[in-house]
Amino acid sequence: MRPKRTLHELVEVDTSTNLVVLILGILVIAAVVGLGLQLLRGRAGGSVSGTVEGPGFKTSITVTRTQREDVLGHLKQAAEETGRTAGLAQAEQRLQATRRLVRASVLWIDDHPDNNIEENLMLRELGLVVTQTLSSEGAARYLERAAFDLIITDLGRKGDPEAGLKDIAHLTASDPDRPIVVYTFDPAERADGARAAGAAAVSETPAALLEAVLTHVAG
Repeated sequence: MRPKRTLHELVEVDTSTNLVVLILGILVIAAVVGLGLQLLRGRAGGSVSGTVEGPGFKTSITVTRTQREDVLGHLKQAAEETGRTAGLAQAEQRLQATRRLVRASVLWIDDHPDNNIEENLMLRELGLVVTQTLSSEGAARYLERAAFDLIITDLGRKGDPEAGLKDIAHLTASDPDRPIVVYTFDPAERADGARAAGAAAVSETPAALLEAVLTHVAG
């Protein structure tokens, strides 16, 4: 026959059981609260998520708060270095309103890429894959072997003020659906020639460049 437990023993067992239940309860609550905070943090920042889009099966990403901060940092640095600060507020509003981007590939043609370091980093922070080349010949070789969703080009190159215009006309003829964005500090009157050649946009400031790119890669 099983011996009866004393009242003291029963109290000890009951206390131990309650303590275990209490500890488990605290752990469960802590886990739930932690998950909730993580979800709220992700919602506030725009957590990164991958999706698949047809028919080209493009990967898209959600733009996070951290990404926006990094992009704006490079944008402001580029504006300061170039002395072209126009449009910063508008570009920032455009970026803040952007929730999703296509993870696009960009071919950037410019014979002085060191002049565009901050702008390049700005696009990379958005999750874009940027490939740089110094010449029309280099661009042609890349395009023979790889597909690009967007092309950025300068206008004057290596003593030829019409190099970019020639590229735009040629590239538009070969693929009219692929957008070409001109990034140049040349006189504004040359913008009409670039558009006439087929450029989707002509950007004369870092802010305008960001807006032009977002126009073509934002979901």
